[in-house]
Amino acid sequence: MRSLRAQLSLWSGALAGLAVAVFCVAVVLELRYALRHTLDQEMADLATDIFAQLSAADHGLDSSAVPEVLALFDENNIIRVAQIRTGDGALVFSSASDATLIDSREEDGPDVQSTRVEGRSFRMGRYSDPRFELDLIADLGGIDSSLVRILVAYAIALPFAFIAVVVGSAWISGRALAPLRRVTEVSTQVTARELGRRIDGRDAPLEVRELIEVLNGMMDRLERSFTLTDRFTSDASHEMRTPLTVMQGLLEQALAKDDTSDVSAKDATVLLDETQRLIAILESLLLLSRAQAGNLELRVRPFDVSRTVEELEEDLRALAARPRVAVGSSVAPDLEYSGDEGLLRQAIFNIFTNAVRHNHEGGRVRFTLEKTPVAIILVVFNTGEPIPEAEQEHVFDRFFRGDASRSRTSGGTGLGLNLAREIARAHGGDLKLVGSTDEGTTFSLRLPLEGPRSITGM
Repeated sequence: MRSLRAQLSLWSGALAGLAVAVFCVAVVLELRYALRHTLDQEMADLATDIFAQLSAADHGLDSSAVPEVLALFDENNIIRVAQIRTGDGALVFSSASDATLIDSREEDGPDVQSTRVEGRSFRMGRYSDPRFELDLIADLGGIDSSLVRILVAYAIALPFAFIAVVVGSAWISGRALAPLRRVTEVSTQVTARELGRRIDGRDAPLEVRELIEVLNGMMDRLERSFTLTDRFTSDASHEMRTPLTVMQGLLEQALAKDDTSDVSAKDATVLLDETQRLIAILESLLLLSRAQAGNLELRVRPFDVSRTVEELEEDLRALAARPRVAVGSSVAPDLEYSGDEGLLRQAIFNIFTNAVRHNHEGGRVRFTLEKTPVAIILVVFNTGEPIPEAEQEHVFDRFFRGDASRSRTSGGTGLGLNLAREIARAHGGDLKLVGSTDEGTTFSLRLPLEGPRSITGM
């Protein structure tokens, strides 16, 4: 299979050769037309001069006087006089060598016409004035041979022009395709361990630069996906190892006792808590996987979102009682929305829980629920330590808790905000971090009034 460079070179050479051939033919045809037009004009001028000489010698014109008149025009070796007749048709002069040409003339044809005799081309012109009629013949052999020589010269030059265009096109296409070769070289070096490599397209042509930008963007997404996958694997392993280790230790202690039935209520409670924690993590991961794969079933029906938020406010106040966090709210009444009430209830509860867990004793939580012309918006504000700017883009990552130690003292799975955002997006909305300062942190949940983009369950 030929390379793109070879194909471009050959096609460029072929097109250039075709263009040169067409140009040559056009030039030769135009030159032939111009030369014949010039020859016709010379014949007309010669006829006018001959008429003038014949008129001057008319009083003594006879067959012996004609050669003297014609001798005045012997310098023209292309055009010659074939016949001279008087106005009444009497033949004054006739060239025996041109009799065949005169006989081949079409009497009903134009005054100036072409003919071909014995492989040679001639131009014949008939001219007249009030007293004489004149037939002139021009030999086109010289013109035709000149045109043939020009065509031969073009034909000889054509292969060299083709070779020159092919070589030039190969050089130009080589330079033009150099950025694509860099793309190939870098792309072959990209592996699962070398996803950070990028293609430098600063010096590339516009079209190639656009391709490089697309490829770099694709590699950015691949690197982000691989990073998230690796991080998820590590985080999931870390999060599940702790409850499993606790459960294993308690079970081993129970089995080590002589009476395995003597399991303390405290141990049983810890086992239950850790089991419930594992179940919560797995259920959240399952929901996240379905949501991000677009397979999350939404049991859509209209419900009173104001009433749902008010019910969840009671749970929020119960959660906020122990750290003595004050709760304030402003809920617009009777806001109806069509969506999956169960999933949205879970998403809102996750946001409320996050606001309490990342608060401080004596802090406050304030939220508002309102309706705009296009959406229902829930805004939740909580006091507490601000989220560092470098970490704000990660608040929706799986298992993110905002500290390197991955402390579990605050409880939770580290999946709440991520799951809440995916549920919002499944309904055509979104969950965003509005801002985080020393005064507090604000999240905004937006649910468009048109409801979910698609309904996969009822």
